[in-house]
Amino acid sequence: MPISNLDLNQNNLSRSGVFTPSSQPAPYNRLFANIGSTSLRGKKVALQKANLYRSWPTINDANNTFSISFPTGTTTYTTVSVSIPLNKNFESVAELDNFLKTVMIANGMYLINSTTGDYLYWMTIIANPTDYGVSLVETLVPTSLPSGYTAPSGFIGYPSVSRTMKLNTDSSQFNLLIGFAASSSFDGAASAITFNSTFCPQLNPTSSIRMTLNLANNSLALNNDSSIIYTFTAVDTPWGSMINVEPQNLVWYDITTDSNVVICAFTDQNGNPLNIRDPQVSVLLLISD
Repeated sequence: MPISNLDLNQNNLSRSGVFTPSSQPAPYNRLFANIGSTSLRGKKVALQKANLYRSWPTINDANNTFSISFPTGTTTYTTVSVSIPLNKNFESVAELDNFLKTVMIANGMYLINSTTGDYLYWMTIIANPTDYGVSLVETLVPTSLPSGYTAPSGFIGYPSVSRTMKLNTDSSQFNLLIGFAASSSFDGAASAITFNSTFCPQLNPTSSIRMTLNLANNSLALNNDSSIIYTFTAVDTPWGSMINVEPQNLVWYDITTDSNVVICAFTDQNGNPLNIRDPQVSVLLLISD
């Protein structure tokens, strides 16, 4: 049977067919192609291959806010609201902890070892592989400068009573990244403490990627989205590396629409548009009678 192909590339990120990075910012999750007055109804379509870079970050506008509190007086705290820059990517708990340390440095919430120059923090986030989770470790902030340390310029000050800092999750989805309850304060008060995540952290919220095609009629779809033509993962693909998608067997889908615009899109496992930052995306479709 005659087979033709429809090759979509970064120019198809624009409805005009001409992609200009300076005027078309990310995300790049939809490819368009105008096929004119030709109707493809009654034909079949299949995905032959797709290439894209793993460039969707872990941080977005739904999960980028929380706050930390530093003890000051006897019962009072100074609270700093934190907004992680959008489109920042954390590949590990250690990277998230490094970001937390930059926040504490910026707000004078640390001391300096006079001998080694190492910084002393009273809050840290570490991976807990034994429990397949994350641990929040809080130690007591002293009421005066300990021997062997110096205070940095802009040091926030000492509390009247030795207490721990607080990590505060808000109504955003930051808590999902670390496996802690939303809208809660994690505070050891007068005792050093370690909090362990209560559910599996979702440091990488995207577990799988769906490709959808407006032309396709996937009659076997069980999630009421008949436009899904393929699902894949980014497993073993480092951040910034190319993902090559090439089905071992072609799966043909009926075309039951007269639309003259082809729209190929990428979403996460929940159907949310994928925040692809790299425009080097290409998709090769096959059209058959």
